Amino acid sequence: TSYDDAAIETDVTGLGIKLRQNGQPFRVNTPIQINADTKPQLEAVPVKAVDAVLTDGTFSASATLRVEYQ
Repeated sequence: TSYDDAAIETDVTGLGIKLRQNGQPFRVNTPIQINADTKPQLEAVPVKAVDAVLTDGTFSASATLRVEYQ
């Protein structure tokens, strides 16, 4: 999003979904290293822009997680 580089846009203005790996921000479009011996913990957390006024309702967001291994 324009207000959080670790969040993806939703269809509601000012509402994003922040992605985290092991409690740390998961930067969108940035590769990360994963240790094959330990499973990563991935989380998706709702976030809002500072000036956003949100109301109750549904929202939609989507992302693709691409994994490459050697």
